Amino acid sequence: MISLNKKKIIAGVLLALPFLGFGQIDTTKVDSNAVYLDHIKHQDIGEIYISIPTLAYKKLRPIEFEIGKKDIEELAADDAGDLIAKLPGVNVKSYGGLGGLKTVSHHSMGSGHTSIVLDGVMLHNSQSGQINLGQIQSDGVSSVNLNSVSLGSLFLPISAQITGNVISLNSFRRYYDRKSSLRATVKYGSFNRKDTYVSGSKLKGKNWLFSAFGSFRQADGNYNYTFLNGLTEFEGERKNNDYRDLYFGAQVQYKTKEGRRFYVGYKGSTIQQGLPGAVILYNETADERLKTNDNLIYGRAHWIYKKVGFNVYGNANQNNLNYNDPTYLNTAGKINVDYLNRNATLGLKFQRQQFQNYVFEGGIEQTASNLVSSDSSLSNPIRFHSKAVTSFVKNTLIGNFTLMVSGQYVNENTNLGSSSREMFKANPFFSYQSREVRNFQYQHTGTYKNSFRMPSFNELYYNSVGNSSLLPETAHQFIYMLRMIPVENIKKDLVIRTSLYYNRVNNKIVAIPTKNLFVWSMQNVTNVNVFGGDVSAEFEWKLKKSNYKMTANYTYQKAIDITEGSLNFGDQIAYTPEHMANFDVGMTIKNFGCRLSNNFTGGRYALNENTESNLVQGYLISDIAVHYTFQLKKQNEFKIQANVKNVFNQSYAYVRSFVMPGRNYLISLSYALN
Repeated sequence: MISLNKKKIIAGVLLALPFLGFGQIDTTKVDSNAVYLDHIKHQDIGEIYISIPTLAYKKLRPIEFEIGKKDIEELAADDAGDLIAKLPGVNVKSYGGLGGLKTVSHHSMGSGHTSIVLDGVMLHNSQSGQINLGQIQSDGVSSVNLNSVSLGSLFLPISAQITGNVISLNSFRRYYDRKSSLRATVKYGSFNRKDTYVSGSKLKGKNWLFSAFGSFRQADGNYNYTFLNGLTEFEGERKNNDYRDLYFGAQVQYKTKEGRRFYVGYKGSTIQQGLPGAVILYNETADERLKTNDNLIYGRAHWIYKKVGFNVYGNANQNNLNYNDPTYLNTAGKINVDYLNRNATLGLKFQRQQFQNYVFEGGIEQTASNLVSSDSSLSNPIRFHSKAVTSFVKNTLIGNFTLMVSGQYVNENTNLGSSSREMFKANPFFSYQSREVRNFQYQHTGTYKNSFRMPSFNELYYNSVGNSSLLPETAHQFIYMLRMIPVENIKKDLVIRTSLYYNRVNNKIVAIPTKNLFVWSMQNVTNVNVFGGDVSAEFEWKLKKSNYKMTANYTYQKAIDITEGSLNFGDQIAYTPEHMANFDVGMTIKNFGCRLSNNFTGGRYALNENTESNLVQGYLISDIAVHYTFQLKKQNEFKIQANVKNVFNQSYAYVRSFVMPGRNYLISLSYALN
């Protein structure tokens, strides 16, 4: 066993290691045909492509899944959670529909192993340890990317790079390719839902780009449902499910003639919502309220100096949360608690192409987080989290080999009771990505990565939730992916992706909701084996005046408790469906289009004990969208769209007793000046 002092020495070496390569700056001319730091080609976010002197191979293309702008518009998603649920292998847990909590896991790894990055800024919440996708607007999102096998990018924050998986959301508000742009959307739907969204950007000269956005959402949220209790069917109305959200933000970008770029921005939100709670027979009381105010300030700078690319970034986030339960059974007869969660991050990354087929990357990042509360029983923890990463990419005639080592050092203190242990972890990452052969149109990727996550403040310290004895969660992940393109021409494209994966998770942290969406039960499962596979297909047929597209994906996963002596040995982990699938088909004829979307989630268990009484039934939900686009003057576009969601009025719940809406409608009018 390595002593803590030795661990500190190792941590110091890892933190310094990324900068040791600067003594070997090579002045060899970079191949003019190579795309080095595609910072210029892809604006903010992208991968590095390295060319080699042969005509037999194409450059490497992203091997994983992406949802594009057109698909996003047709889906008319309520929030980012509904978009991300379309990614293969991704499991979005929804706790009540409109305005409700939504969390993500990929390959059964849990939300703590999946980073959410919005326009290059990693979203972070040290209080809950997870991002509520229901509070991320889908309006203005131009693409969604899943990355779990190729994490090397100068513009990816270190916090995201060293996690198991990365989901990137990219917006319209970043580009220099137009002098001005304007987008506006108005929506009206069931449950008295009203949405308004406006965004715009203005290019001043050739260097300054100003952009801003604002969004308002509200709904009563009360809907009728049917609840099956054994063989008895019970009908009721979902109550205390209203929400009112306001989102706003602005960003300033500056670009120099030499290609240096600087960004400063602000994003804020204020949210008021009811917490509907679980549907319990003969007890429909639900009066808890949640208020959230979030403020994020961020800045970034990108530049190249002597063939070394740099990315300096920082952000500060303050999240105010008020939880109110006016009828809680305690001596005061209520709960009214305020929480203030603050996070600040500063990071530096660099990337150096020493030769035409070799890349060296490194960086360090420091995050400070604290949580204070009006609840005197809370420990008011403060956490300092240091991260460092060093990686090497070797390009050969048969593909890319990547070796990455990251180190994390965590120090935590509380003013009440015991604090979490001081912790140091080193995490290796290795991947091989073959080149894409023209004649066969296929590409392989194999990856091993080791990831680690600390329990959140709520998981450790909150009096109704916290378990101070929780251990950090670690995982060994093995992934093999194959992408094939059997058809690729002017009219038709067919892309097939398959993956097989195996994860060994130690001390997996499992959260199970109890009373409502704010009160949970936290526990460690000592050893968990996860294995499964994904397959997805995208087919597009492009004719002169029409376009047809089909996407489908299927996921099989087994997440088994293999802890020796466990009462649940061999059982599936709670709320992990064994089968998941999506199937969408759409067509566009001139200005008219329609789309049918289907989402299937298989059965899962409400507890780690796999008994018939704990089984939550699977469901298939179908949505239909119809839209028509009016082309006005040049670069002006007006669009009307109607969506019917849950067409067959299925009664279902992802989490037991948290019933979801039946058939509902949404009409949207949008305008775009491109």
